[in-house]
Amino acid sequence: AQPAPWYEKEFPDVTIPITPNYNLSSPDKAQHVRQNPAFTELAHCWENQHFRDRWRTLLSVDEIVGAVVDKLTAAGVIDKTFIFYSSDHGYKQGQWRIGTSKQHPYETDIRVPFLARGPGIQAGSKPLQVTGNIDLTPTMLELAGGAAYIPGFMDGHSMVPFLVKTGDVTGREARVSSWREAMLNEYLSVGKYLPFCLNRANRPTRNVAQLPS
Repeated sequence: AQPAPWYEKEFPDVTIPITPNYNLSSPDKAQHVRQNPAFTELAHCWENQHFRDRWRTLLSVDEIVGAVVDKLTAAGVIDKTFIFYSSDHGYKQGQWRIGTSKQHPYETDIRVPFLARGPGIQAGSKPLQVTGNIDLTPTMLELAGGAAYIPGFMDGHSMVPFLVKTGDVTGREARVSSWREAMLNEYLSVGKYLPFCLNRANRPTRNVAQLPS
C-alpha cells in the first residue's frame, strides 16, 4: 500500500482493528496456519503501519470516484447511470497469526465490498443473496439490453431481479427464489510454481521452503 506523497501523513493515530481471531493460535488448522508463532511487538507495529497506509491510499480512490460522479452529474446523466463499486478479494491483517494475505477460504478473504447505485436501486437496501464477481457482467448486460442478451455459457447470473426494485423485470420472483444458496471457492495459484521449484532443485521434495535460494 503506497499512498500518494500528499497523503503519507494522514490518519497518524489509526490502529488496526483487533478482531477476536487477530494473532490467534490455531492448532486445529492446516500446518501453514497452526505453525505460525505469536506476533512480536514489531510485527504488530508493522500491521498498524500497513493498515494506515491502506487507508491513505483510499483517499486517492475517493478522489477518482468523486471525479467520475462529478462528471456524470455535470453531464446530466447521473440519475440514469448505474455505478458499481467493488474489489477483487478480501484481506487478512494478522488474523490467525497470518500477515497481510488473501489466499484462504476464510471470511476475511472471500468477502468483498460491493456498492451499487442507480435507477431503481433502493438506497440503503442490503440484499442477502450470495453473489460473486462473476455476476457483474450478466448484471450489466441485462441493465443495458435485457436478460435475453446474457449468453448461456456465463457462469454468473444477473443480480437485477433483487437489485433493481422498480420496473418490469421478467420472471422476477422465480429468478429470485431460485438464486444460489452457496458458491464454490477455489484458489489455484501457488501450485503452478511447484514444477519450477522442483526442477530447479533437480530432486523431488515435499517442502518447497527447503529448496536452495
